[in-house]
Amino acid sequence: MPTNPSKNHIPNPSQQDAALQQMNYKQIQSSMSNNPDHNNIYAQQAADYDRMIHYEDDKLEWKYSVQQVLATKPYDRIVELGAGTGRFTRVVLTEMANKEWPNGSYIALDASTAMLEQLKSNIENDALLGKITAPTAAKLHIQEAVHHKLPLADHSVDLIVAGWTVCYGVCEHNDPEQQAEAIARIMNELTRVLRPGGRIAIWETLGTGVPAPAVPASLQVYIQALEEQYGFHRTELSTSFRFPSMEEAKYITNWFFGSTACDLLTPDTDGSVVLPSYTGLWVWDKNKARH
Repeated sequence: MPTNPSKNHIPNPSQQDAALQQMNYKQIQSSMSNNPDHNNIYAQQAADYDRMIHYEDDKLEWKYSVQQVLATKPYDRIVELGAGTGRFTRVVLTEMANKEWPNGSYIALDASTAMLEQLKSNIENDALLGKITAPTAAKLHIQEAVHHKLPLADHSVDLIVAGWTVCYGVCEHNDPEQQAEAIARIMNELTRVLRPGGRIAIWETLGTGVPAPAVPASLQVYIQALEEQYGFHRTELSTSFRFPSMEEAKYITNWFFGSTACDLLTPDTDGSVVLPSYTGLWVWDKNKARH
């Protein structure tokens, strides 16, 4: 996977993002713990989560991986699971604006109303700033849904993308046996809606605040099933966070990842602060699937 030569890349926030920078640190601090409540964050703190993800992927390896998936072949109908505040949505729509996509549509699904509201706001802002063309933005459809029950017809989708989300549907509050059942339900649903030749691309964490990429213990049953049972192929990416200051780095890291991850915060020579983070991309092609 190619990397960007500029290791000092720091996201250039929009006016809306700049406003988020003024968020009261005391509000973040009040929610800090060693075990952050991610369900509460997704439901109640979507704007703060959106602010955090601007700092991730300092070498742009994740972004390049999305571009490579889209470049494989034409996709008319793309569906995103767990779309959140629109991180994938914005990248994909920007890419598709530069392609022939006359019959294209993009369906962003998420179980959180707050996340989808933030996504809608982000896309509207991008369209106003000219980052996404109005005709491309009009191809976006937003709907609440969970992974194992998609509001989609059989054989109606060309590409399914899911970033840091299927793991929750499979692993959260489930023992290994329940995880196996959950991944089977989700895979049955995904393959139901895929057209012949369709593709699934799933991004999941390989650790944040860790010295090297590795499948977290809590995801091992799930990832093993993806690779060994279903035949997904893995690519490892370096997707570290780069914060503008140590103060910002400590607050955001503690807020979302817990205090232990702060031990890996590393100042750089330009004053920015790096938190190592790794991501895996797992790709599955329906025509090449194991049966």
